[in-house]
Amino acid sequence: MACSIPHSDDEIQALVQKQIDEDMVHQKAILDLALQFDNACTTKEDLRKAYEKYEEALRETLKEQTMDKKAREEKIKQKQADDDEYFMEFWVMRIDSDYESSN
Repeated sequence: MACSIPHSDDEIQALVQKQIDEDMVHQKAILDLALQFDNACTTKEDLRKAYEKYEEALRETLKEQTMDKKAREEKIKQKQADDDEYFMEFWVMRIDSDYESSN
């Protein structure tokens, strides 16, 4: 007794080829997703590194601004001290000159 096959050899080969083609499409889609995932991971890492550089630059800027502010404050204090010294000296000189002229 012979076994009857519902499809001919050509039909079976066509079905197999169709399945191979579909599998190739699926494999390509999987590879594309893997590539997109890899690109996303790379982008994420690049963004993280860029943010770290930004934070470091911001810290440096704030540090410089703090140092500049301290330097400005020190200059102001020095100027005030110099002015105080000048006025005290001027006052003493004026008193000395008044004293000398009244003798």
